[in-house]
Amino acid sequence: MSEDVKRAIGAKYDLPDALSDRLVGETAEELDADARSLARLTHTPESLSGGLDPHDEHDDFDPVEAMYRHRAASRASLQF
Repeated sequence: MSEDVKRAIGAKYDLPDALSDRLVGETAEELDADARSLARLTHTPESLSGGLDPHDEHDDFDPVEAMYRHRAASRASLQF
């Protein structure tokens, strides 16, 4: 297939020209399937935060204090 066809199919999936030129297939359907696969690998989801927000209002977290609380709780659970 010509580079113009590959680039048109790649553009449909927002692939850069460098990736569009690498599409593999004998037919337009095969090129489309290849472009769709590449798009799934190259495009990131809308949010990667995992629920954490660096702009959260909880600025009072002290990691050292959290460690001490965790150790104290662990020791208390080990006592019989």
